[in-house]
Amino acid sequence: HPKMVGDVATGVFLVWEDHRAGLQEKDIYGQHFDLSGTRNWRHSGMPISTSPSFQQNISVATDENHDLFMVWEDFRNGLYWNLFAQKIDRAGNFKWGNSGLDIFSGVEENHQQPHIVPDGLGGLLFVYQKYSDLTDGTDIYRGRLDKDGQLLFHFATCFSQNEQLNPRIVR
Repeated sequence: HPKMVGDVATGVFLVWEDHRAGLQEKDIYGQHFDLSGTRNWRHSGMPISTSPSFQQNISVATDENHDLFMVWEDFRNGLYWNLFAQKIDRAGNFKWGNSGLDIFSGVEENHQQPHIVPDGLGGLLFVYQKYSDLTDGTDIYRGRLDKDGQLLFHFATCFSQNEQLNPRIVR
């Protein structure tokens, strides 16, 4: 499931789900290419998240500072899907920790189907879906991370009976 996005200046970022560690592991790798097609990171891709278990369903975006933003579903705790985020510059420097940022650290709920856009201030806006016992279905939520990866807010957008699925956000 490769995802590609322009860096708004000199090339493109490519990220993908990778099983090179085995079928019981799904990791995230990435690459930056300049406009002539030259790889700027490791030849076989740079590991972005190689934590235990599965990392999948990546959403990507770039901002005016040419940084790559990613949010993905992560099952590293073995109990529930949570959302993790990362911000990387064109040189491949991680801005939000080596293993990604656990957006809802310690919250034991399934957060899935993330979609993101930059907020114009070095951070990002995101939407996702989450199952709720209160509505007996999946609801849509929204949130914002600032430039340092701090969660500024997250609220229900559509909290209604049955299923609300596959949220998307556009700028």
